[in-house]
Amino acid sequence: MSLTLDVTDIGRNIVRVEGTAVQDGDQLPAHLQPDYLAKYTERIAAMFGSAEQFAALFSAAVVITPSRLYT
Repeated sequence: MSLTLDVTDIGRNIVRVEGTAVQDGDQLPAHLQPDYLAKYTERIAAMFGSAEQFAALFSAAVVITPSRLYT
């Protein structure tokens, strides 16, 4: 899989990661992950209304094991 991250709000400093992705059914939903919420609460609220709504839309946790990084 390939994951591309826009590390700024205006699309500069793009980072691409290649690796293996596996769905992880043992992970708690996003709205029950304190560290995740601490980092993304503001953006989740602006885009999805609430962390619960976000978790309902994006309910599958994916664990990525990186194999290559492009900067």
